[in-house]
Amino acid sequence: MPTWLCPDFVAAEVVTGGDRYNARMIAALEARGLRVRRLTREDPWLASRTLVVDSLYYDMASPLRAWLAGDASRRLFWLVHWLPSSVRLGRAPRPEELDPVEAEVFGAPHSARECFVSPSPFISAALADLGVERQSRLELEPGCDLAPAGFGPPAVEADAPLRWLAVGNLVPGKGFEALLEGLDVAEASAWRGTIVGAASVDPDHAAALAARVEQSPALRGRIEFAGTLAPGALEARYADAQVFVSSSRMESYGLALAEARARGRYILTLDAGASAMHLREANDGSLDPAVGVLHPHARSLARALLHLADEAAHAPASLAARVQRAWEGRRRRSWSEAADELAAALDPASFGGLA
Repeated sequence: MPTWLCPDFVAAEVVTGGDRYNARMIAALEARGLRVRRLTREDPWLASRTLVVDSLYYDMASPLRAWLAGDASRRLFWLVHWLPSSVRLGRAPRPEELDPVEAEVFGAPHSARECFVSPSPFISAALADLGVERQSRLELEPGCDLAPAGFGPPAVEADAPLRWLAVGNLVPGKGFEALLEGLDVAEASAWRGTIVGAASVDPDHAAALAARVEQSPALRGRIEFAGTLAPGALEARYADAQVFVSSSRMESYGLALAEARARGRYILTLDAGASAMHLREANDGSLDPAVGVLHPHARSLARALLHLADEAAHAPASLAARVQRAWEGRRRRSWSEAADELAAALDPASFGGLA
């Protein structure tokens, strides 16, 4: 029975990020019959034989490796949800650019009984550049919460404003400040934007975003900060949105982008880290312009959003055709599929043959 070492969470309340991954993956593993013991760092984990460790516990590298060295039957799986230095740099880090906590994990020698589980080709390539050998890497794309029955393409009405959705906590790395700056255009066509995510992670930044909106005649009344929503309420926002927007400066994977693609929403996103993988064709891996567009910076992203607002105002049939094509290009990967792959890796018989 593996032990999943991660911060505590309430499964029904998680929206994005590592908590969502942990909650959904554990549930999917248990649904297929694999018992998982979930512990925090304060709990007694030393008796475990197999540890799966959340990326928020990188600072435990020394005690975890001491535990690993104490018994040759023990195995350690690092969940590389993110590389903090990549958010700071806006790209994959070189070894000398790692944050001190990261350097303890990725800059130090590791055992053959350690496995680094990455969610995307971007993180896999970063790990390779940091010297993690191929046989110690497992690239495993997460699943995502699939749309409920009856979910369909969004409605496009004549003489109605464009409706867009973004999902992410109100923190600097999500890039909302630059997006709002680009959207602060007085003469723009009508649009309505909803941002779903917690303000409590960085209250000062969240307050600054709210003040930015309130002080701008072009933004006031158009942006809703919806906070953290229960799953049903979030699905309602996805159902209403015609466009999904990601202004994040770095995505190690992008669960919200995956869910937007699974719901067939037209995507505008910065070209940041792994974000491009959510716009690719399933067959050949090429970018599919029917499902969305990558943008090099926030100004370009905002201009594209304002262009779609013009399209909604002056050519709603064109917008309707656009969102229909995105709906037809939806792509789904369930948590059960991802759990099947992780369960196979957790099987002691397969360890060491992960490449």
